[in-house]
Amino acid sequence: ILYYLQYKLKKDYLINKSNAKGLTILAFCALMLIGANIIHKKMRNINLFETTYEPTVTMSKLSPIGYHLNDVVEYLFTKYFYFLNETAEQDIYSTIQKNQYNYRPNSKTGLFHNSNVIILQIESLENFVINQKIHDQEITPFLNKLIQKSIYCNNFYEQINNGGSSDADFILNTSLYPPLKSSAFISYSSNYYRSLAWYLNQSGYKTIAVKQDKYFFYNWKNAYSNLHYKKCYDREYFKNAEYVNDNITDSSLFMNFTNILSNTPQPFMSHISTITSHVPYELPQSFKQLELLPEENNSIVGKYFQAINYTDRQIENFFNWLQTQPFYSNTVVILYGDHTSLNRYFSDKKESEPNQFKKYFNDVKKVPLIIFSPKSNPEIISKFCGQIDLMPTILNLLEINVRDDNRRLIFGHDIFDDRYNYVISNNKILGEIPINVEPMKQIRISDLIIKANYFGKFYNFSKSKYYFIERFL
Repeated sequence: ILYYLQYKLKKDYLINKSNAKGLTILAFCALMLIGANIIHKKMRNINLFETTYEPTVTMSKLSPIGYHLNDVVEYLFTKYFYFLNETAEQDIYSTIQKNQYNYRPNSKTGLFHNSNVIILQIESLENFVINQKIHDQEITPFLNKLIQKSIYCNNFYEQINNGGSSDADFILNTSLYPPLKSSAFISYSSNYYRSLAWYLNQSGYKTIAVKQDKYFFYNWKNAYSNLHYKKCYDREYFKNAEYVNDNITDSSLFMNFTNILSNTPQPFMSHISTITSHVPYELPQSFKQLELLPEENNSIVGKYFQAINYTDRQIENFFNWLQTQPFYSNTVVILYGDHTSLNRYFSDKKESEPNQFKKYFNDVKKVPLIIFSPKSNPEIISKFCGQIDLMPTILNLLEINVRDDNRRLIFGHDIFDDRYNYVISNNKILGEIPINVEPMKQIRISDLIIKANYFGKFYNFSKSKYYFIERFL
């Protein structure tokens, strides 16, 4: 840097005879250290130039200076220099026109009109644990009781990609497929969308998001702010909380959540994500209530069952509190799993598991969807549907009209619309695809829309905080 400055400034006091040799040796040693660090990382199979879920992790790989240089390169080549050619623009436009959310009223339209909405995204909750027993013990006794008085979708699929739980957040709020590479929250957290929260804000809702994570984890707080949530509560809000594996426990999470809801004006829409059932499912002994065989206690599946059983009890505690609240009768709870877990993270451990547990390692991407309200009657829906269908389903249940919004793009479908019975999960199409619907093309178009911040380019700049950014781009 000094050599460059001296060349540009034509000043000889930066580098002279007295310090040139020392500076050269210092620069050589720095390059040697950087080179040795890169070789060391590569030998350990660490991808250096990869933006991770948390800035401190990326920084530990590249050093503070390397981190900021990588950040500049990442910005330039994923945002600043990313342009759509004329063909891609036309492709997006025609897809939007063809896939405008084709709303049609049905028996569930307006069922929860003007109701409060509580969205519970449950970490690693797989569908197979519902009504599952081990040694005559129910793994999810409360959820088993809840589905008896709820709308339960037993053919509901995860649709995440590289972003894990953050992809589930993204899909819920946009009804778009997540990007093919990276994570929408990590690389494109400042994008503009017509989101679920945006539509509810227009209808007078107070929209809030609650996570136990630090604000910079997966850029979630910035992403949720740009998804138009009015208030976001991160780890800083939780005081004197109980921790396990450096995460706030679901017990503390729900306890604080009740305080938040008690002080939130109605009608509200709240989105909260649990965490204790996250891998590696390690819990204190006092958290475990299932009685397992000795060989099962330290198995992956055994630990998973204990973690899900713990979370099930915390959900029950939350519902017990909810039933005592004056707004209970005018509230709908939407509960679903963010993604599958056992086969996703531990497929290579299957053979070392007890024989009775090996059957749980499969590539079926089903997670449960449960919709509960004192206003609804129990029902089981067995059609194919997925996380991308959550947003249009919620809008229909609340009877929020989006037909007049010519900037809408909702790839999902209302699960109560009998015209649709298909889902894309794990790059597979399941169910019956209607004529003129191109689901695999929707994935590609979603990727282009996200990378180019397509809707941000057409937003009303005069009223937007994105004005100067968009003018600059």
